[in-house]
Formats: sequence, structure tokens, C-alpha cells
Amino acid sequence: MNSRYTIAILTSLSYFSCAEPNMDTTTPTDPGRSGNEGMTVSIQAHDGTFVGCELGGGEGSPPVLRSGHPDVNDWERFTMFRKGGDTIALQAANGRYVCADGDEKEVLVANRDYIGAWESFVLEPLDGGRVAIRTHRGLYVSSDHALPGDSSNRLMGDRDAVGAWERFTIVPDTAFRP
Repeated sequence: MNSRYTIAILTSLSYFSCAEPNMDTTTPTDPGRSGNEGMTVSIQAHDGTFVGCELGGGEGSPPVLRSGHPDVNDWERFTMFRKGGDTIALQAANGRYVCADGDEKEVLVANRDYIGAWESFVLEPLDGGRVAIRTHRGLYVSSDHALPGDSSNRLMGDRDAVGAWERFTIVPDTAFRP
């Protein structure tokens, strides 16, 4: 992919005409109700694999985002909502919003009913059509291959700089409509 895809994604975000979502995290936000229909996308990690939402391993385990999926199926599709400028929110296949969870060491999980600060991300264009994804704390999302065992490839929002593992490609899914 090249930089024209990044430009197309960022440009297409500007076509959503909606009011700023409710930033009061005590009230659920319905992006579709405000005219922001969202865009179905997949997220490709630096190694060519796709990010998927994986349901928790047991009672109380949150659904985490993890790269390493070779194909795009239902759980590798996200609805991307524009919040303003280059700021987005992501809704996973389980219907919940993605969050860089400050209470869970900045692991990206899909367990929120609303879009607030922790559910907001900024896309920063990089070379070759890729983007860096920045959390509300100004840290970058990484597909962390160094985590042990079942934690490998989890998306973490805890990096100070963009390296190889912090490069993603947002791929519009024109064939899939939720």
C-alpha cells in the first residue's frame, strides 16, 4: 500500500458530517444517531497480519485486540467513526468500542459502551500508506511481539515513539456492510 491510501482514508474521514460525540463518559454515545455512519475497515499490522478482537479467556477477561490473524473475517472488521480532525473511535465486531485501558497497562480492549477520552485515537500518516495510532495519553499503539505466551501480539498503547511495531495500515472494507 502507498501513501495515497492513507490520504484516501484521512480524506474520507472528513466526509462524515457529524457533531462532536458526547464526551461525558457517564452517558452512552450512539455515533449512528448523530449522522456519523462509520466506515468498515480492517487494521493490518506491520508484519502483514490483521488485528482481530478476541473474546476474553474466562469470566471477567476483556476482549483484547491482537494482531497475527492471516485473513479478514468478522472479528477482524472494525467500524471507524470520525470524532473530528484525525481523531477516530473504533467499534469491534462485538459491538463495543475499543479502549486503551489505563487500568490494564494500556492494553487495547473492546469492552466500552460509549466513546470517551480513552476510546479516542489519533491517526498520524506515515510513509508507505501506513499510520501510527496515538492514544489519548499521547502514546503510540504497538503490536507487541515480545509479550510472553498468550499475551504475544496484543495491541498496547504504551510506546513513546514510532518504530516497526507501531506501524499499521487502515484498509477500507468496501465489500462488507454491517
